[in-house]
Amino acid sequence: MINLSLTDLIQMVCLSRSDIVIRVRSGATDGVICIKKGQVLHAETNTLQGERAFLEILRWKDGMFEIQSSGNLTSSSIDKPWEHLLLEAMREHDERLDEGRSEPSADGVEIAVPQSIPLLGAENVATRVDIAGDHWEEHNQSAGPGHGDAQPGTTSPRIIRVLVVDDSTFFTRQLKRLIEADQDIEVVGIAANGREAVDFLSRNPSVDVITLDIQMPVMQGDTTLKHIMIRHAVPVVIMSALNPGQINKVMDFLQLGAVDFVAKPAAHEEATEYGGRLRALIRGAALAEVNCFKRFRRSDLHAGPDHQTGLEQGEKALLLVGAEGAHMEWPRLPLRQLCSRGIVLGVQRISASLLPAFAECLGELSGTVTVPVGDGSSLRPGALHLGNAGIDADFTLRSEPFRLDIEARSSGSLSWSTGLSSWMERLSTALGSRLSVCILSGSEPISHDALNGLMINGSRLIIPSTPTIVCKRMIQGVERYARENSIVFTGASYENLKEVWAENASHE
Repeated sequence: MINLSLTDLIQMVCLSRSDIVIRVRSGATDGVICIKKGQVLHAETNTLQGERAFLEILRWKDGMFEIQSSGNLTSSSIDKPWEHLLLEAMREHDERLDEGRSEPSADGVEIAVPQSIPLLGAENVATRVDIAGDHWEEHNQSAGPGHGDAQPGTTSPRIIRVLVVDDSTFFTRQLKRLIEADQDIEVVGIAANGREAVDFLSRNPSVDVITLDIQMPVMQGDTTLKHIMIRHAVPVVIMSALNPGQINKVMDFLQLGAVDFVAKPAAHEEATEYGGRLRALIRGAALAEVNCFKRFRRSDLHAGPDHQTGLEQGEKALLLVGAEGAHMEWPRLPLRQLCSRGIVLGVQRISASLLPAFAECLGELSGTVTVPVGDGSSLRPGALHLGNAGIDADFTLRSEPFRLDIEARSSGSLSWSTGLSSWMERLSTALGSRLSVCILSGSEPISHDALNGLMINGSRLIIPSTPTIVCKRMIQGVERYARENSIVFTGASYENLKEVWAENASHE
């Protein structure tokens, strides 16, 4: 017997895109919920079918439910997303609370686990529940608090205080364990919806970072974010079950002031690796100066045609580098004019699965042809080529026509810091003085070896002096290194970036 709520189980199974049948019994009434590839396809009780049956089952105040393999599932009576169904169930529960007629929820009812029935492929029920639940805790306990996150002999930074906002009690339990595996990060509060989050901040203003779900009852994520930005100005990381089709929704949150976003962990994802990435993102977001954020507005200056005919296209390249807080810096750049002057390669810290969708959104916002970069790409003037430095690649300069070819050296993926350093070093080797590098928002310093390689090969640095930069640590680190090593760099605003780049290139 495992203590788990029915709503948590449904969410866990749908997020893992699995196939199961859940049989429920409450008193003399039976119910069935069928899930295939992470979608609720069918529900029925003794008297109901479809959405009405699903909501009725979630109203039952007690009972037992049993997991079975889906077999040859053919019935289909529900076409709404599982998120909508759970939100509707929560809405009904809230209405009953308001009317004073609430019934106890299904939280805490027991799951009868028949060990002979396989679940989610070859794994049995006990294995899957363990992996999705307490197995994460075991991974992190074995590593010890803060394992892999702090360097020996260094002074521990102050505690980063995190508020988790999510309506899933199952997920928040696991998220708290992952976050607090770092001894320098503490979850100081958990809110089940936006209203609870805003109330918590009013009583406890000393919060450094907020992780915020998109879909929640009572107060949705976007409304919550608006309240936070206006009244509290705390860095927000959007955390939701993301897929490429949802990137437009995420961009809406970034335009409202969120610093960054991360997908909730998939069922197959290794907890230690995911936890490390999540904690790194939280540490970076904690450094954000969200008071510097300015809502993006489409600008005729950047989106219109380039009438400055004095700036001719040349055989030169511009590397733009952005990480935390940089997503809404890209459309502020004069991308169309820059791309008409030479090869423009953008590197953004983002997962490979979401890169194409982000590139498409950025193209729509900026009015610039934006192309995702991968193995076999050929970079030419006329488009923004956008990558994430995730592949170990070689760059080869071609002259007829002027272009830069990319070829992967291995099939493995690189971490952000390793990949960025590698790309900068190899780009500067291939392009030399034809390369200029412009640094955008980001929290993680660029390695000194990569910066030193730029200088050795005659490449040039451009550092924007704009008040809208939210995460300044990456820029400040580059600027400090340049001053300490007597390296000349050029300051630029977004408005004159193309002239500064052209001036840099004229010194070849």
